[in-house]
Amino acid sequence: MKGSFSIGRLFGVDIRIHWTFFLLAGWFAWWGGEGDGWRAAAWALSLLAGLFACVVLHELGHSLVAIRFGGQVQAITLLPIGGVALMRKIPERPLHEFLVAVAGPAVNVALFLGLALIRGGFPSWIAAEPPAGAWQEWLDTLMQANAVMAVFNLIPAFPMDGGRVLRSALSWRLPRDRATRWAAVVGQVFAVGFVALGLYTNPFLAVIGVFIFLGAGREERVVRVRAALRGARVRDAMLADPVVLHPSEPLGRCLELAVHRKQEDFAVEADGRLVGILTRADWAEAIRARGESAEVGSAARRHFMALHPDAPLARVCAELGRMGQPVFPVIESGRLVGLLAVADIERFLALREVRDRPSRSRAAPNRFTIDLG
Repeated sequence: MKGSFSIGRLFGVDIRIHWTFFLLAGWFAWWGGEGDGWRAAAWALSLLAGLFACVVLHELGHSLVAIRFGGQVQAITLLPIGGVALMRKIPERPLHEFLVAVAGPAVNVALFLGLALIRGGFPSWIAAEPPAGAWQEWLDTLMQANAVMAVFNLIPAFPMDGGRVLRSALSWRLPRDRATRWAAVVGQVFAVGFVALGLYTNPFLAVIGVFIFLGAGREERVVRVRAALRGARVRDAMLADPVVLHPSEPLGRCLELAVHRKQEDFAVEADGRLVGILTRADWAEAIRARGESAEVGSAARRHFMALHPDAPLARVCAELGRMGQPVFPVIESGRLVGLLAVADIERFLALREVRDRPSRSRAAPNRFTIDLG
């Protein structure tokens, strides 16, 4: 996630903090110090550290169970609203998704019971509070927070844990893309309710509602794209037999081909060997800086990844953000057979939508966008 940095690894999972987290830490320090000075500020920060340690353990619960069932976890990122486990691959079998979803709240329940053993009992939810800064108050607050996390996360508001439980239940009877669509609709209904309630009670709840609404829509689009790409190969979407440039050609040739051939990304070959790739952004920037007479080789990227034409298109699409490359040469038997860019995948998706839903051909087409992470 952009704007985050690593603070270590636990069980092989990278733990990261987003810079906005420090805004929350500053607010906690100010909130605590406003009453009794630096001691109260330190207590408030220690409480924040305890709360987010529980958040990390909650996300680790999801991550470790996901890894057990073949998932791939990229990192856990701490944000002001909580934690997010970023996964490259999520277990999709309904039972596995259910177990991954409930693992986080189960960790919170275990923490609640463990803290109760340390405290020697359960906190009172209605009794008068002990003195501010007391050890017992610190434990009570942490226990209550874990109870709230366990219950709140099980609300069926996709993509929260409860929403994923709902999708896993729907997936027993429906295809995954349809189950996701229904779970996303339910999640967005809850999100609107959170926003409305938050505007009258707690603005923080409204912020959570906005994140849930956007997250539900994003996950529904990702699953819809994967379903549309099911069975497709790179050769189905690539630009076949593209125009190839030589390193000594002028960059003005790129502009000419973009106008007359509608090709904007290029492979660069010398003596029949692929030596680079040149994207529209690369040659456009080079022309502005050095003019059209500059050589193609001066702007081409020398380090790049290539694809095989039979590689699954869904997997390529899922890895685009990690690979960080806007266009890929497609190589078969040592020979360049095509180029694949993000725009080619989006075009393929749009055309497949037309083919699969002819009855909607006169309606406005769905817009597919590729998430580059």
